[in-house]
Amino acid sequence: MAWLIGGLLIIVLILAAWLAYLRASIRELDRQLVAQSQTTTNRLLTVTSRDRVLRHFTHTLNQQLADTRIARQRYTAGDNALKQAITKVAHDLRTPLTTINGYLELLEKEPRSAVTQRYLAIITERTNAMNQLTEALFQYSLAKVNNGALTITTVNLTDAVAAALAAQYAVFRDRQIVPAVQLPEAPVPRALDATVMQAVLANIFQVVVHYQPSRVQVVLTTAGTLTVTFSAAALDMGKVGRLFDQYDSVEMARPAGGLGLATARTLVAQMAGTLTAAYQAGACIITMTFSQ
Repeated sequence: MAWLIGGLLIIVLILAAWLAYLRASIRELDRQLVAQSQTTTNRLLTVTSRDRVLRHFTHTLNQQLADTRIARQRYTAGDNALKQAITKVAHDLRTPLTTINGYLELLEKEPRSAVTQRYLAIITERTNAMNQLTEALFQYSLAKVNNGALTITTVNLTDAVAAALAAQYAVFRDRQIVPAVQLPEAPVPRALDATVMQAVLANIFQVVVHYQPSRVQVVLTTAGTLTVTFSAAALDMGKVGRLFDQYDSVEMARPAGGLGLATARTLVAQMAGTLTAAYQAGACIITMTFSQ
C-alpha cells in the first residue's frame, strides 16, 4: 500500500512540475505579446516549452500577428495617401475660388439692377462660405498630415487674445457685437506656435459671430484658461454638442464649427492644450486651456 501512495505522490509531483513549466511558458508568451503591442517589430514569438500544443499555439499567434502587421501597414499607407489627397484637393480649390472672388469684386463696380444685386449678394455669400470651408479643410488636413510639426516659441496668451479680438473688430462692429473682455495685466507665457494660435482663436471667434449672439464674454486667466461665453436665440444643446463634428460644417451655407473647430482642437492638442465646448444656462461656453 505504501508503494502505491508513494507512486501517486511521484505522479502528483511530476504533474505539478509540468503544470508550473506550462504556466511559466504562458507567462513568457504574455510578456512577449505585451512588448510587441508597445513597439513596432517583426520579431516572432518564441517559447521554450517542448509541449506540442503550446508550440502550435505559438505558431498560430505568429501567423495572426503577421497578418495584423500587414493590415496595419496597409491602413497607415492608405490613411497617409488619403490625407495627402485631401490636402491637395483643398489647396487646388483655393485657386478657382480666388478667381471667382476677384470677378465678383469687379461686378460690384458695374451698374446692375435690383434683381442682379440680389443674386450677386447670394453668390458672394455662398462663395465666402465656400472659401471658409475650403480653408478650414486645408488647415485640418495639414494638421493631420503634419502630425504636430509646429514652430514652438514662447507666446504671451494675453497679447494673442487681444490681437485676435482686434482682428475681429470690424466684424463685431458690423454685427453689433460688444464683447465683455477680461484679460490679465500680467503676461501669460506658454510654449505655442504663434501663427497656429491666431488661427485657433480666429476659428473660435468666427463661431461666435456665426450665431449673432446677444451677449459675449471673453475671459483669460493667469492660469492659461481662456473662456468664451456667448448666448444667442439660435443656440441649443444639440448645436453646441456638434461644434466639433467635422462632418457638420454647413448650416445655412455658412460654417459654424465643424472643420474649423475640429482643426482648432487638433492643433490645440498638438500644443499640449485642451479645447472643449459646453451648453449651460442658455449659453455656449468654449474653454481652451494651456497648463504650464
